[in-house]
Amino acid sequence: MPTAIPQDRYTHCFTLLHVLDEEIQDVEIMNGRLDAEKLETLAAHGLIDPKSADAIYICGPEPMIRAASAAMLALGVDEERVKFELFTPAPGAAAPKPAAAANGGAAPAKSASTVDIILDGARRSLVVDASADTVLTAAMRAGLDIPYSCAGGMCCTCRCKVVEGEASMDENYSLEPWELEAGFVLACQSRPTTDRLVLDFDAQ
Repeated sequence: MPTAIPQDRYTHCFTLLHVLDEEIQDVEIMNGRLDAEKLETLAAHGLIDPKSADAIYICGPEPMIRAASAAMLALGVDEERVKFELFTPAPGAAAPKPAAAANGGAAPAKSASTVDIILDGARRSLVVDASADTVLTAAMRAGLDIPYSCAGGMCCTCRCKVVEGEASMDENYSLEPWELEAGFVLACQSRPTTDRLVLDFDAQ
């Protein structure tokens, strides 16, 4: 008797469904933008089982991400298991409300604050006018090479921890709630709200 090849023996481990919005397929549910209604229908027919997944990863246009995330929560998936990645906000999309100040409540940005940057064990200082600059833009102007990529609050490359003082963020698309509670911020979106702010880029 021939031995089953691996992909036949483990079909229960992986399921791939193609839902295409620009190509017509024979099965109607597989046509069009993946939205909440489609996900609910797929779940109702047993084609997907979101509640049994260890994690849900979503990537795509922001409206689809928002709709799919909401659908997963409505289907009973715990919020911490829904992960998504944004590259750019959708045109005209409303930005998230500014995050509360790290290590304190929301506060107005300071016009001139001393910001210490801890990176690779070294400490550098600069003055940030929060009415004009984020920590990242001020650091770049001062010639400091701090890590960043998108500069839009989405990639988390500039993640750092507030170890002294307070800061508020203009936007946050990437930090998890536990990171915010632990005092992490995004340098590209952060503005000091106290006279002195210390940011540790080495913190984990």
